[in-house]
Amino acid sequence: QSKSKALIPDQELARKKRRQQIGDIHTTLKVGSKVLFAGGIYGKVVRMGEDEVIGVEIAPKTIIDISRFAIQAIDNGK
Repeated sequence: QSKSKALIPDQELARKKRRQQIGDIHTTLKVGSKVLFAGGIYGKVVRMGEDEVIGVEIAPKTIIDISRFAIQAIDNGK
């Protein structure tokens, strides 16, 4: 007897909503955006290229390169 891997409808809706939110993050991301990484680090986008790597300032004069897919939330001053 096989077990069904179907999710409860509410769980499936929550997953779809979160996927949409993450997609929105990647399309609205711009230089100057304040972001939160999956690891809990906050920073400000200072550089973007054509690939998935972006430059983020996490402290004055401290810029790190990260994958845009590590961003969990964005605040564009809304």
